[in-house]
This record gives sequence, C-alpha cells and structure tokens, in this order.
Amino acid sequence: MTTLRFLCFISFILVLCGVHSRANGIEVNAYNFYGPSPYTEIYLRSETGHLKTARDEQGEFVALHIILIVSDDQERIVAYDNFILKQAVEAGELIDMLDVKRFVLPEGQYSIKLEVKDFNDPVSTVEVIKKWKVLSPQTLFSDIVPVALYNKAEENNPLVKNGIYIEPLPYHYVDTSFSYLDFYLEIYPSTDVSDNLLMYEIKAEGSTNPVVVKYKKLKNNPVEVLILNLPLDNVISGKYSIGVSLIDKDKNRLIATETDLMVSNVKADLKRLESDTSSWEDTFVQDLADEDMDYILKAHLPITDQHLTNSLRELIKNGQPRSQKQFIFTLWNTKIPENPEEGFKKYMEVARAVDKKFYIAAGYGFQSDRGHIFLKYGKPYNIISIDTETDAYPYEIWYYDYLPFTGQTNVRFIFFNPSLSNSDYILLHSTCYGERMDPTWEQQIYKSVLNADMKAINVDNPNQVPQGFNRMARRYFNEY
Repeated sequence: MTTLRFLCFISFILVLCGVHSRANGIEVNAYNFYGPSPYTEIYLRSETGHLKTARDEQGEFVALHIILIVSDDQERIVAYDNFILKQAVEAGELIDMLDVKRFVLPEGQYSIKLEVKDFNDPVSTVEVIKKWKVLSPQTLFSDIVPVALYNKAEENNPLVKNGIYIEPLPYHYVDTSFSYLDFYLEIYPSTDVSDNLLMYEIKAEGSTNPVVVKYKKLKNNPVEVLILNLPLDNVISGKYSIGVSLIDKDKNRLIATETDLMVSNVKADLKRLESDTSSWEDTFVQDLADEDMDYILKAHLPITDQHLTNSLRELIKNGQPRSQKQFIFTLWNTKIPENPEEGFKKYMEVARAVDKKFYIAAGYGFQSDRGHIFLKYGKPYNIISIDTETDAYPYEIWYYDYLPFTGQTNVRFIFFNPSLSNSDYILLHSTCYGERMDPTWEQQIYKSVLNADMKAINVDNPNQVPQGFNRMARRYFNEY
C-alpha cells in the first residue's frame, strides 16, 4: 500500500464497462500485462477527505475495509481478497490512498465487484462494479497505463515495475499543469520488428486524425519496457484516446491498442477561441449584447462538461466578448447541431426562471445550489419542503426517478438552510454520483438539538438521529 501524491479532480460517475470505474471518490483501474508471465493489475484509489478519522497508538488515521471479488462471464468467482487500507493523517493533511492487486487470469471476460466501507464508519459503504477483458497472451502490447508520477526504483514495492516506480494517472485526466502526457507500455515482439515503427498518438473522440503523433524505432527484445510521452500544450479540452500502433514502412497499421483520456487545458482553449476563424456573425450569438455575456456564461456553468468548466470560468473572468460568444456558439453547435439557436433560447428561458425562483443575495439564482442542480439535472419529479420541525433547520428534499447524466434511478438531494435566510439553501447530501455526500447530514440538520441534548444521537449509528415528531428527515429522504 502506498499513497498517491498527485491529485486531480473530476466529476465521479460509476462506469460499468470500460478501462476504469469510479464512484464517490473510489477509482478502479485494470491493466493487463502479457509477458513473460501474463497477469492483470487492479489499481484501487480512494480520496480520503470524505473518510472519518480515528486515533490509535500510532496517531490519527483513516482506513478502508475492502472486499474485492473477481468473477468470470459465467458469474463464477475466480479471485477474492479481503483487506484493510490504512493511511496516517499527518499534520491534518489527507493524501489519496493507492494500492494494487495482481491476479493471473486466462483469456476471457471478467467483472470485478468492489465493496468499500469506511473502517471508522462501517455504515458508510460504496460499491463499484467494472468489466474488462483479458486478451490472448500472444498480443504484442500490454495495456496502456497513463502515468501521473514515475521514477527509477529498486525497492520492493507493489507499484514498482521493471525497476520503475509508477503511480497511474487518476481518472485518466490531465489539466493545464501537465505539459506532457506520460504513459507506460510493454511490448512483446514475437517476430522481427526492426523494420517497423511504433506510432503513438492522441486522437479526439470520434476522430481518425491525430492531434499529436510521434514515432519510435523498436528493438527485438523479448520484453521492451517503455515510458513514452506526448506534448499537450496545444491539445484543447475534450475527450480523447491514446493510441499505440505498430506500422510498416508505408504507415499501414499492423496492430493497435488504445485507452481513453480526458483533457482540461485552459490555455489551449482560450488560444483556440481567440484565433477561431469560424464565422458566427450570421448566427444567433451575433445579437448577444457584450454586457449580457457575464450573465449568459454564468448561466451555462451547470451544463458545461467538467473538462471545460475551468476554461469557462476563465472566460467569465478575463475573456473578450468575441471569445465568449465563440464559446457559446461552439457549445450549442455541439449539443444541438441541427438547431443550436433554439436550444440556446429555450435554455436561457429556463435559466432566467431559475434565477428568479432561487434568487440569492450573493449572486444569481442559478449560482445557488438549488438553481445549479435544477439546471444540471432538470426539474425533480417531487419536492418536500419542511420548515415546521422545531428541532431542525429548514430543509428541502428533491426526488428524481432517473438521471440520464449518471444513469441512476431513485436519486435524492437534500438542501438545508442553516442561515435561516429565505433563499440560502445549501446542498447538504445526495445519492447522486459526483455530488456532495455527507454521512452526517442528519446531524447537520438537527445540530441545534444535538448541541442541547446529546441523547438524541443514535448509539448504534452515530450518523443518524432518532426519529420523532420533529425529526422526520430520514424517513422523508428514504421513503418518499
């Protein structure tokens, strides 16, 4: 077990198929290596800021209890592990936990189920499921491992491979702090490859043309271990793939592999917007007044993809009207290419209504927590608003049957008003992947009565408050 010292942030969603899965601060990556003895590595990563701390003879710590189950396509369990990850809290600093498990698995389809409990708060549980494939051992390439940090190492550490200490890139996500993308790859030539080249590239999602490409001559070693890099300076924000191919002298691809990549690059985005020559003068954005752009851009933050939000914030802060309008034009031309103007106008109608309904003194109504959630996920099918419980701060619970954004059903959001202001409701807790989760949310709502009467705490589950005539939030949250 070790710690991941390179932090990246992205919205967390549960991915059921693909290279990696993540849910509520837990990430699972699977990588296959094929020579000389094939094996699969499963990297487990957890953010620690949401974990409850405790103290033992060594000092303050956080920990996870993890059950890992690997099943084949017939739902037969082929591997199992039950273990504790523990991390010391030094000077109040919490660093992500990272561990790796290795399994030898034959060619086939597999799934992994991960049950993760906060060791110091066992009621707090997260479940992650992912699927992956193990290829034939005769393949030329290992899986591609995007890297956040690497260096030479001789120590006996599970993160050391072939004399290189490697911390995988969290969530396959890079931001402006990265000048280069580094990745680890193993090659297993079974024939003479001295006349071939290795081509590695970054391609935008859905495109066949690379935005960055490099080449390398290969050797005929039984296993060639490579750390390769690709420049990111001019790669704009978006979804990409990292591709590696063996090509002949005519640049025909003989064999290839790839993995996903998410890029957030504010500098490249602003440069592209400033130099974009696509004409929007004859489109709907031409009539947008320069003085209205601050309002319009802020209204679009809830529906802007995570990898573009930093660029949008910079446009709000320092952008020129031309670049700002280009951003809005590109956004809606991407979302609704058949009629971007209609999409924009209908959205702004909703945004203005949300601004009015959820108005707050500190900003626009769509900048409030309730306004942001409304624009991001749509109108809830039901809302319960409670301001008559004498033991509680005023609170609201929003119910969604289904969220296309995450693929979840039966989703809840709970907001509360600790300032007792008419409109200052704060998102306290939700069951939505990627949004705020607080296992102590009941204690926050009933904080005043807990301070006055500590007997209200449930000794069996200290995160819960006993229900009563003036303590109905948990029942409303779970049953309605």
